[in-house]
Amino acid sequence: HGARTLFRDVFAGIDPDLDAQVEFGAFQKLGDPTTRRQAA
Repeated sequence: HGARTLFRDVFAGIDPDLDAQVEFGAFQKLGDPTTRRQAA
């Protein structure tokens, strides 16, 4: 969950729900679990 921590740190001042949309939406679109590790 390193990518989620990174996104959460960046979007911390925006909206926690947006973080979930970025994580699930973007990574689910790619459908590649390795992308998470690359983003981290």
